Amino acid sequence: MLKRLCLAAALSIVAFCSPVVWADDVADIRTSGKTFAQALHDGDAVAAKHYALTDPTTEKALDIMAEMTKARKTLIDASVAKFGDEGKNVAVGGANESRTEGVQTDFENAKIDVKGDTATVSSKDGNDSRPVYFKKQNGVWKMDLAKIANFSSVTRSASAVHMISDAYTATAAEIKDGKYKTVQDAKVGVRQNLQAAARKAATSRGG
Repeated sequence: MLKRLCLAAALSIVAFCSPVVWADDVADIRTSGKTFAQALHDGDAVAAKHYALTDPTTEKALDIMAEMTKARKTLIDASVAKFGDEGKNVAVGGANESRTEGVQTDFENAKIDVKGDTATVSSKDGNDSRPVYFKKQNGVWKMDLAKIANFSSVTRSASAVHMISDAYTATAAEIKDGKYKTVQDAKVGVRQNLQAAARKAATSRGG
């Protein structure tokens, strides 16, 4: 579940047992999960962190991912404004609209098991090898990201993400300035800006 977001959460704790599961808790968990996914898609790190429990590594990773998705959204928004719906195809990869909508649906249809102030969210059929875990903190249900695998690899990729984000932002500005006549031209511009950013990074490293 939630693989389309390229993000899955895992948490191992002893839950407080409670015989009562409030319907509001289940609804709030669905809302928290969907809001987190949308915030990450929009590049809103502040909102994403509001609905997540983090440690220093995952918090930094959220900043890095949000930087890239925000730049990507800026590029796509500029392309759509210029070229219409075809402009959505100016960039590939990342948390695109269809993936985000898929995550929204996953949460809406998910099986949610609440035990006190912790909860497990899994696929509707219950056959989910990678469930998502939530914890209630200060009245807010938050996705716990502390034990997500490979978040350290995200932080190690910070320089590459900055490079890609800069290329996206530069291309968005060029689209707004009328440099490209078609989406295909803009795609070429993205590649050229990525190459230019890579050369600049290599030069700064003395390579």
